[in-house]
Amino acid sequence: MIDQLLIKIDGTENKSKLGANATLAVSMAAAKLLQETGLPLFRYPIGADTFAEGLRWGVETFHHLKSVLKKKGYSTNVGDEGGFAPEIKSNEEALEIVLQAIEAADFTNQALRYL
Repeated sequence: MIDQLLIKIDGTENKSKLGANATLAVSMAAAKLLQETGLPLFRYPIGADTFAEGLRWGVETFHHLKSVLKKKGYSTNVGDEGGFAPEIKSNEEALEIVLQAIEAADFTNQALRYL
């Protein structure tokens, strides 16, 4: 919900008017607000039925992502924030790689039911 609102407010395809810092700040503020209301964060995003299931999906996809990146010859070094930062050629390729990791983790059906 919040992401869709940010996209609408920004008016660009990639939220370039608002930028990453503003988008992240709003996301963090929303998470803090949810924490204050007592609503568990795993109940707010669309996806897994439990926090444990969502965490498992993320961890397994992350490990498969490393394998996909390695097969394509990209760096699998992890930055301070815990994410990969390979020099991927385009946004489209990045999405294709993530989709390949989701498929390799066998979560295609789970992901597609929310599209």
